[in-house]
Amino acid sequence: MRKIYFVRHGETNGNLGGYWQGPDEPLNENGLKQARILANRVKDLNVGRVISSSMKRAVQTADVIAQSANLSVEYSDLFREVKNPTSVQGYVPDSDKDKLIELYKTERLNHLEDIDWHFEDEENVADMTNRIKEAASYLDNLKEESVLIVSHGNFIRNFTGHIITDGSYSLTEAFNFRFKLKTINTGITLFVEGEHGWQLLTWNDHAHFADN
Repeated sequence: MRKIYFVRHGETNGNLGGYWQGPDEPLNENGLKQARILANRVKDLNVGRVISSSMKRAVQTADVIAQSANLSVEYSDLFREVKNPTSVQGYVPDSDKDKLIELYKTERLNHLEDIDWHFEDEENVADMTNRIKEAASYLDNLKEESVLIVSHGNFIRNFTGHIITDGSYSLTEAFNFRFKLKTINTGITLFVEGEHGWQLLTWNDHAHFADN
């Protein structure tokens, strides 16, 4: 039975501070610790291949895992986080950028079913859905029995929505998956290939923190 393990990257200061992160946001000290704890668990999963988002926080997480499991890492833009407008990346709550962020969020909801609408240079829901389909096709063609992918919360949640609905969800439903499902840093989500294609077996497993 083929298995795909999705792992959310370790903790960042952006996760703690609530600001919208850019691609170069690194792990903080706790995030590095989480990655090491996760790596110890991954050694028991018999993973044959490690693939990572090309964003720094995912790369750092994947590198710790791969080193522990004596595997190399393949980096791919397919599994990057959803791109927010450049103008709002890195904002700190209560800063002057708050009004811009609220405007973006309001306009995004107002144009949710307009597949061509962009606020700025962000990746809209239609863009994200198309990338998820491309990522799913890529995974279908992998030969390894067990693959681990280090990615991001929003991507994992929307990928899960794609699997659950067989790719037939509306733009509104795709948007809702981003906010109705919750993940924690270094939580493990497992998909297995069964009789009816890929199926969700485990969601956001973080048992590796039980003794830490």
